[in-house]
Amino acid sequence: MTGKIVAVVVGWTIETPDGPRKSAIDLATMRRHCRAERVEDLLDDLALLCQDVQDAREAQQDRRTAPLRSVQ
Repeated sequence: MTGKIVAVVVGWTIETPDGPRKSAIDLATMRRHCRAERVEDLLDDLALLCQDVQDAREAQQDRRTAPLRSVQ
């Protein structure tokens, strides 16, 4: 089963003289301010990571639902 990235938001903290300032940067902002190839590389990497997580979850679910087999 394959998926599609529908949202990306990165929490970002900047250290200022008045203390840390938190913000969030979304995909639309990244596309507006970053080179297109860098954003696409990020999305490709995230898609691979998401697929790895999905595969691991499915494998774990398969182990939970697999019938027990006796060993003789």
